[in-house]
Amino acid sequence: VDWSQRAWEFGLQPPGFYDVAGSDQFFRLHSDESAVSDRSAHLQSARNTFAGRTPKKITDSKAIVPSISYIVPFRDFERTNSIRTVINNIRAQRFPHIEIIMVEQDNSTKINVASHEPVNYILAGDNQPLFNKSKAFNKGVAAASTDRIIMHDADMVSPGNYTSYVFNTLNNHDACHLGSTVIYTNHDTMVGINSSGLIDNKSTCARVVGYYEGGSIACKIKTFWAVGAFNEDYHGYGCEDCDFYARLSGGSDWIEDRIFDFLHLWHS
Repeated sequence: VDWSQRAWEFGLQPPGFYDVAGSDQFFRLHSDESAVSDRSAHLQSARNTFAGRTPKKITDSKAIVPSISYIVPFRDFERTNSIRTVINNIRAQRFPHIEIIMVEQDNSTKINVASHEPVNYILAGDNQPLFNKSKAFNKGVAAASTDRIIMHDADMVSPGNYTSYVFNTLNNHDACHLGSTVIYTNHDTMVGINSSGLIDNKSTCARVVGYYEGGSIACKIKTFWAVGAFNEDYHGYGCEDCDFYARLSGGSDWIEDRIFDFLHLWHS
């Protein structure tokens, strides 16, 4: 009720108390009477006001919800639970709207897509025995509906404010790499995180890597294509990240502000 009152006191909407009709019949927050006299009458008046209102679409830039796309490439080498943990971590980021694009680079779908929804799932198939992360990234970026992307590995867990920081950084730059260190969990910790969904001070890590070119890297979509996207001639792991990193950092308005630690989920 207090929030509703402040909304019109600050001029954001006409006077009235906006609530779900009849909600007071279903739940009660406390045993005290409402601080607003004649609350039911106010609610009925608000319903009457809205009944005759003509909806208007607000096109002002202030009404735009900030959005960004995550591209997550993978091939499921018995890592289903870790992939789900990473997707849940992205979904839990403190940011208004995140489009999640999962790109499975394999000859057929190996994961249970329904268990990861809501996501945009893409199969970037071929019959090559080695993983081609470049092909997965290119397919995912081509399907993105926003103007900014985070290219994020399927075994990296990030802090909750990472996405908003990336978005704000891309307001002033074309591309960025904000990852400081990668902390690798051991096998038992990975199993515990995947089963509980929690990361706490009981987590045990095997090693720390202080510098890397990939992992999680972000840019505007127009910049991604301008520097030539990912080179699909690479098969296997690692070199495609180094190649793209060199072109992105050298061919754009780039910032390398390495301040975020990532947790890397163990895999064989």
